[in-house]
Amino acid sequence: MKNLLFPCFALLLSFGCHSLRPSASPVPMTPNSVFQYGRLDSDVLIATNENLTVLGINRENLNFIVVLDGKILNFRDFRGQYVFSAEDKATQFVFTKKSEFLTEKGMRHSTKLVLGFHYLWEKEYQEKNGLLYQIDPFYVVLKTSGKDSLIHRFEIPPDLQTNGDKSVYVSLAGTLVEQDTVLTVINPVLKINNYKDRESNLSRTLNSLQFQKEKVNLESLRNYILSKNL
Repeated sequence: MKNLLFPCFALLLSFGCHSLRPSASPVPMTPNSVFQYGRLDSDVLIATNENLTVLGINRENLNFIVVLDGKILNFRDFRGQYVFSAEDKATQFVFTKKSEFLTEKGMRHSTKLVLGFHYLWEKEYQEKNGLLYQIDPFYVVLKTSGKDSLIHRFEIPPDLQTNGDKSVYVSLAGTLVEQDTVLTVINPVLKINNYKDRESNLSRTLNSLQFQKEKVNLESLRNYILSKNL
């Protein structure tokens, strides 16, 4: 996860990256409208309408499906750290091996303790690299698909902000552990008064995330949408 924070700065640039083809119909669609299906790269499948985006992501032996609010307009791959943006919303998925920051003994800890190690590792990494962001010490534990997760907050000092209006830039990170992989889901917030909205959006994203035993393909993505009546 050595590149976790650099993509946070680069999220704003992601809006200028590869765009999906817009819907052919100018009429707004309801959530049950027909989805457009496609492939963003060899490991990322997508189904989208005007209201929702369903992603199927295959990452080595980690396969999952997740639902995001809004139609994805841009996609960026930061060396396997995926960023998706829909108008003013963006979501980033970062993958890390637990073995990168845990000893063999530490690997035997419970998921909650692994998440705690992850939090401390990120804080230490920031300090070593001169990234003096304040990390809010609070976190809440969610149950997402039977997995423990946490939320914590990064606040970038005003003199390091690059979005021009001096608003507070906050990232919410929800972290899940599956096998030897730590998956971090980041929602950036460009204004402090949007914090609660993005916290709610992140909770929805985490609660929709479902790990899959087999690699996700377009047919399984269609079946998922039909079974969930999206």
